[in-house]
Amino acid sequence: MNESFSVVGSTVPRRGLEDKVTGQARYTADIKLVRMLHARVLRSPHPHAEILSIDTSEAQALPGVHAIISPFDAEASGRLAPDMTVLDTTVRFAGDEVAAVAAEDEGVAEQALELIKVEYKVLPFVTDAEDALRPGAPRIHPEGNLYGGEPITLERGSVEEGFKEADLVLEGTYRIASHSAAPLEPRAALADWEGDSLTVWKTSRGVHQDRGLLAQALNLPLEKVRVVGPTLGAGYGNKDESRASTIAALLSRRAGRPVRLEYSRYEEFVAGRVRHSAVIRLKVGAKKDGSITAISNRTVMNTGAYLASGGGVLRRAAQGSLYLYRCPNVRYEGYLAYTNSPVAGSYRGLGAPQGHFALEAHMDRIAEALGMDPLEFRLNNHVGPEGQPGQRTTPRDEIVDAQPLEGGIPFSSNGLKECLQRGARAIGWGSKPPSKSPTSQSLKHGTGVAMCIYRGGPGRDSTAKVIVHREGRIELVTGIMDVGEGAHTVLAQMAAEVLGCRYEDVNVVAGDTSTTLEAPITAGSTATFSSGLAVRQAAVEVRSSLLDLASTFLEIPKDRIDISGG
Repeated sequence: MNESFSVVGSTVPRRGLEDKVTGQARYTADIKLVRMLHARVLRSPHPHAEILSIDTSEAQALPGVHAIISPFDAEASGRLAPDMTVLDTTVRFAGDEVAAVAAEDEGVAEQALELIKVEYKVLPFVTDAEDALRPGAPRIHPEGNLYGGEPITLERGSVEEGFKEADLVLEGTYRIASHSAAPLEPRAALADWEGDSLTVWKTSRGVHQDRGLLAQALNLPLEKVRVVGPTLGAGYGNKDESRASTIAALLSRRAGRPVRLEYSRYEEFVAGRVRHSAVIRLKVGAKKDGSITAISNRTVMNTGAYLASGGGVLRRAAQGSLYLYRCPNVRYEGYLAYTNSPVAGSYRGLGAPQGHFALEAHMDRIAEALGMDPLEFRLNNHVGPEGQPGQRTTPRDEIVDAQPLEGGIPFSSNGLKECLQRGARAIGWGSKPPSKSPTSQSLKHGTGVAMCIYRGGPGRDSTAKVIVHREGRIELVTGIMDVGEGAHTVLAQMAAEVLGCRYEDVNVVAGDTSTTLEAPITAGSTATFSSGLAVRQAAVEVRSSLLDLASTFLEIPKDRIDISGG
């Protein structure tokens, strides 16, 4: 801890922790409104089909049913994303939304789903990303199965020349499966209308972003939409990116009553968001002394039926190959493929886990082929604080790209060498591992080393407000969401540090678009950097105003006054 800080860097009670462990925290599913209805979604049994007709007459006649929507009568022409309408007459994966029902309870809603008759025209489907990119593959979207129509290509130097210089060239293919993090809290949304104004309580990583998406999807003015984010039961980077809140809003408007839609555990797996599966082909060249001359990476990622955040994920999968090892010649080709699979979203790390797994496994093979110790190989080849070899090409009077390809760009932070050395000492690298008797033949013991690089911050513009009330109560108003990582704890510490007060004296107001200022989604390890700087600046301005007042009333120069201990 920096000795000059009194609050920042110290251990403080985590915001919201007591409420969570005592059961007092209120999640979206805990909120109940008068006359609230419950929604369920009819999902496609087919991975790819055209909906020819939907007959809801029997379901409508079921006692307790108050509203049903389908793609033929959804009364919303907006889009949640460029490739996703509110509801669609084409379903693109087994589990895609077909229709939705709002009823007095979930049992009645489930019964109503069984009464809905759907006529499908079943279409050819493809679930493998590489198969989806082959000629003649079933077309999932009109523009084709390759997002953007071409791969993203990132290159520094010439890999062809680099491979010519190599004494060893090794190729390998690595396959990473998709997975779901299974958060304790599944996705949920509660919608309620007051006239033509909509309020939605929902699982959210960014209430202001969700507000904009809802307004866009429902063709509403932004000021007519309010989004509230209650306590979040684990974000894992991918809440929400689904149709849940829009469906709840449409059902609520049709029924004239509040409607809550909560995913089942099955739906969370099928219709939530999974991590992108990937096929990564690496080709690396090295000299006998272990220096790396070229890295070539071809990555194919499966985004599923819709894009979600796939573009950013594909780009970040390149970070390890582009930056982690000192190499003048690097080429990355990234392909993002639509398939008839569940939708992939922005899981923690945004592509970096897939890319690093393949890269580090491959570098172990290179070290083995050269007869080098894996740790020594990495200590000799990791990128240093000075950045990659080569000359800066961005003019000196221009800001360098946040993810630069060029050489000659130093890192703002790089303690990789020290990390490797301290880690090696901690696990006794190089010494003979202690003898252990495995309890079964399937258990093995060993040690390994791997390293990674991840770009965090700076994020998008963020705003914050610090209010000191007459009685001394302090409020920190922020639009940034705490998704379980403790952002509100850190922001309160930063405000308290600047204001010279106790951490406990700062009350954080967040999670409601009607009371907070614009803030970005909580993603990409940016909250402390972007929102933290906004909090610090607001607190500095408040502190300066307080010192001005004190100087006036105490008739003491401002530079002789300090604030401490509250």
